[in-house]
Amino acid sequence: MGSASILLLSACGILFCGGAILVSKLIAPSSKNSAKGQPYECGVPTIGASWIQFNVGYYLFALIFLVFDVELIYLFP
Repeated sequence: MGSASILLLSACGILFCGGAILVSKLIAPSSKNSAKGQPYECGVPTIGASWIQFNVGYYLFALIFLVFDVELIYLFP
């Protein structure tokens, strides 16, 4: 009895999510043009490549910030 109700609930959840996605695909307006694939930066056309590599130091700084931020969560209960 317990496993049947879990399977039924899972099937209903999957059908509900799938139905919502299907309805949104059918109802939503769609237009395909090349401008949708272009990067947008505040209305100014991009100059140069939009893929640049950042210095690893920025990532290190962000990780250290996260470590101390989580530490402060536990410090002040």
